[in-house]
Amino acid sequence: MEDPSPIGRCGRFNLLERIGQGGVGEIFRARAAGAGGRQVAVKRLLPDAEADDTFVEMFIDEARIASRLGHRNIARIYEFGEHDGAYFLAMEWVDGASVHELVRAMDKVDQKLDVVLATRIAASVAGALDYAHSLRGLDGKP
Repeated sequence: MEDPSPIGRCGRFNLLERIGQGGVGEIFRARAAGAGGRQVAVKRLLPDAEADDTFVEMFIDEARIASRLGHRNIARIYEFGEHDGAYFLAMEWVDGASVHELVRAMDKVDQKLDVVLATRIAASVAGALDYAHSLRGLDGKP
């Protein structure tokens, strides 16, 4: 599948499509510029949140902590940067449906998520959470 025309730029990444938005941030499917550039997810703060020092500090803390995580069920952080005065995170692109999309698709055909699959998903999430919450800083503190 060929990439659509970029809708913007963030650092060295061409933003291809917005895939989600929350209260303070948005996430894009993006690709590093140049031939064979890696596909990534780019997260950045919305302009209103970017103007609030508290949200900016929280975003910087998220980047600092997330960049230390190395678990198969947690997307890797490739880059933390700044573009036009706004911070962004470039992280591993995980291709596939979200659990939400999976459940919605199954609802459309009047089926429920198999208990074995649901248990496997929950166990994977729990393992990632356990890893993240057990991580210690360089000072030995959680």
